[in-house]
Amino acid sequence: MLDRFQLSEKYQFFKVVRTLPKVAIRNCLREASVGKTGNALDQDIRLERKIGKKSFYASFIVFRVEQPPTFLSKGKERDVKHCYALIIEYGDYLVVTRTGGKNFQECLDDYVEKVNSDILNRAFMEAKSTVKKANTQNTSPSTTAMHKVTYEGNNVEAVMPVHQITGKMLNSFKHETNGELFTVTGNQAKVNISNSKVAVQQYLARILVSIDNFSKKRKLNPFLANFAKSLSFKQYSAKLTPVEILLLTSEMRDYVESKDDSLPKLVYKVGKVERPIKSSFQTFLQSFENSFEINKYGTGTGRQFFINNTLDAGLELEVTANGYKLNSEKFKKLWIKYYNGDSENLQALINRKNWFSVSFKNADINYSKGQLWQDSKLLGSINGFLEMFKPEPAMNAITSEKGIITATSTSFPAGSTFAYVEATMGPTLDHLLLEDLNYEYSDYIGVKNMAHVQLIHCKASDKVFSATAFQEIVGQVLKNLYFFAHPEQMEDRKAYWSGMYSTSNIDRNRTGKKNFLQDLKATMNATNSIKEVHLIVNFISKQDLTDNLKKVVTKQKAPKATLPILWLLNALRNTCLERNVRVFITCKP
Repeated sequence: MLDRFQLSEKYQFFKVVRTLPKVAIRNCLREASVGKTGNALDQDIRLERKIGKKSFYASFIVFRVEQPPTFLSKGKERDVKHCYALIIEYGDYLVVTRTGGKNFQECLDDYVEKVNSDILNRAFMEAKSTVKKANTQNTSPSTTAMHKVTYEGNNVEAVMPVHQITGKMLNSFKHETNGELFTVTGNQAKVNISNSKVAVQQYLARILVSIDNFSKKRKLNPFLANFAKSLSFKQYSAKLTPVEILLLTSEMRDYVESKDDSLPKLVYKVGKVERPIKSSFQTFLQSFENSFEINKYGTGTGRQFFINNTLDAGLELEVTANGYKLNSEKFKKLWIKYYNGDSENLQALINRKNWFSVSFKNADINYSKGQLWQDSKLLGSINGFLEMFKPEPAMNAITSEKGIITATSTSFPAGSTFAYVEATMGPTLDHLLLEDLNYEYSDYIGVKNMAHVQLIHCKASDKVFSATAFQEIVGQVLKNLYFFAHPEQMEDRKAYWSGMYSTSNIDRNRTGKKNFLQDLKATMNATNSIKEVHLIVNFISKQDLTDNLKKVVTKQKAPKATLPILWLLNALRNTCLERNVRVFITCKP
């Protein structure tokens, strides 16, 4: 029956990493045909075949299943469907295809791994190939970044700017090579070829030629080299050494605020016994507003690493089959309790939401949002990251974000980031509006009529070179970029913007008292207007950052915050570029 097969050219490629016994093949075919009607119509295991001088093994099963018609809710009527599963073994590789039946891939997990996407791309793509469609995924951990973007055209690489690719992973793409259309889904090791069905002999011949190409030294198409890659955690985790972890405390705060409970309680809970913790949840988070070194193996059944911190000496980073988890006997007993009586376990919540990122000795690899990423362009982009920074000597005198204000204050005190913005940026603008507090877009909104609109974010910290402080302000920037895409929402803010700041006598309209909303909307809609975000920070020196990033490139020991800051800069720049927003960071020299 196998010789009568007419197949669509759909392939999934695996590399055999452990001797595959015959019983495993038998289990695959049995799993594929679970629920079949009657006996198999035909089957064979490791049937030896040849095409020319090349030998390979074919295993298959053909069976029927009966199902209720999709358009009937009940009754005895049944549709009969013929299904098959086919496994081809050639050299060190295995190819799987099926129609109907049950997915049996789990039966192979102990014996195979998916073929690397670069190997697939080299085998099926040439330098002269034309990309027709690219489905990409953003590596940024921001919940407000455009996570998936699709590009489509007659020749995508000819019209797609490289800066729009940077920081994105290629999920799948379609290309034309030698008159055929190929769709490659790298993270699933699948290749589909768009044509009519082919005879089984042609199908098998394609498999043999493709696998032979895996070992040939073929150049990767230059277009594909620009993308970041998602790495298999199972395949790479044992080869990587975690060196730093950053807890995403700002995302934890945002989550709590979304519960409309700004003051949840922390309780120590063992069984049904609860004991209140003296410190508030916010104070507790402040204890983790830093990046922490990971430099010792932990104890336990799996691979674990100690996280050096002052709050919990037993806090570990545990390596599981599919990712990292925080593990602590203390954290397991900490619960967040809300005013309405609901409660959530802190450790389970952090692990479920993946509220941490991990850096490695391999600086171009990062673990965030539960995925392992490699961005080969990361270190080569450092000069571009540094271009965003504007060193200002005046930042050396900044000691606070907004200083101390009273009910009679009409301005912010010297030495604050707010005072700096008003003194240095205000005179260059037609409008400078104080937006801080409430559900703000930024701390300030600046407008130069018909020229540019600026969102200005300020962050002061007494910590030097702080990844946590930088993560917080970058998170605010990324969260509020939607402001530029939805100018219609600004009308709702008119009354708020016309008032005073907090409990002070500070007018929110700091520069330009009239027509702010009118000028803002006109400038936002102007064809040639420029959109900008400005970050004002006192805890980063451009020279220190430059020196530390050079250490990363030359593989010297750099301060622990360097790698998290590097990946935050990558997310910031890439997300702003895809929104066509310019970004500047004012900092210490």
